[in-house]
This record gives sequence, C-alpha cells and structure tokens, in this order.
Amino acid sequence: MRNGNTKKALKDHDRAIKLQPHVPRLHTNRGNVLYYTHDYEGAIVEFDKALDSDETISKSTYRISLYNKALTLLRMKRITEAKTVLELALEVDPESKLVQDKLEDIASLHPS
Repeated sequence: MRNGNTKKALKDHDRAIKLQPHVPRLHTNRGNVLYYTHDYEGAIVEFDKALDSDETISKSTYRISLYNKALTLLRMKRITEAKTVLELALEVDPESKLVQDKLEDIASLHPS
C-alpha cells in the first residue's frame, strides 16, 4: 500500500484473512487500509474483529486497534465513543503519549 495501491492491499489482506481468519493483526491491518480509503464503517468492523478475537492478541496490536478505531470514530464525528475507546487504550498502556495527546486534543476541542 506504500505506493497507494489500496485495491491490491485489500486483496492481499483478504487472502491472508481467508487463510488465518483469527489473527488479530491481519484485521487491524485491513482496518487501516479501509480507513485510508475512507471506508470508516468497514474499518470499525475490522478493528472490532481484531479486538474481539478469540486468539491471543498482543498488547501492541490491542492498543493499535483501539487507537485506530478511535481515530476512525473521530473522522465519523462520534466524539464520545472515540473518547471512550481512547480511555480504554490508556488503561492498556498508561504511558502512551500518543493516546494521552489525542485525549487532550479532544478535551480542548470538545469540552465536556
């Protein structure tokens, strides 16, 4: 996808997921491609598949899936949901400056 070939990237991810449907990282990566193509609903579905996987999910993949889901929700103007997801990501990784900064951005742009 580095060269912008999202159709090929989606096909590659579809093929990989067909072979290993329970690998969370594959769904996270597919969600990232869908986000890039502005298919935000599809991206949310893929991030949720990664997060809800029965397989063991690494802390890194879990945090990335949460963060990217939150970014997608923000694009969809679903601010409250995005904040909730980011707060969960912060529980997973309390030291994440990326998540802390995004929560501060939300607080400054959308005070409760």
